[in-house]
Amino acid sequence: MPDRQTQEEDIVALRISKAELPAGLRESLIGQLGAVPEPVEVSYNNPDVAVAIQEFSAQVAGWDAVGTSLKTFAHMAVAASARLLDLRSEKPAEADAAG
Repeated sequence: MPDRQTQEEDIVALRISKAELPAGLRESLIGQLGAVPEPVEVSYNNPDVAVAIQEFSAQVAGWDAVGTSLKTFAHMAVAASARLLDLRSEKPAEADAAG
């Protein structure tokens, strides 16, 4: 029988080859994650794109807090949702007494 890839092999095979990473980056990723993620190796086929992705990821990592006004709206939405659920679960007689 000729060499045929299984469906599983087709799914996990990369369509783009991995590129060589700078040694410092490779060591850093292995130190942090235990291995180099394949998407990082593939992205280094275009180093400018890879660096842009890393810079953007670093910026996103800094988005650990929500603005004060958005936090207020979030609390209001949660309170309204909880009240709505309370109203739905009340029996008609309880709703009249609470009204």
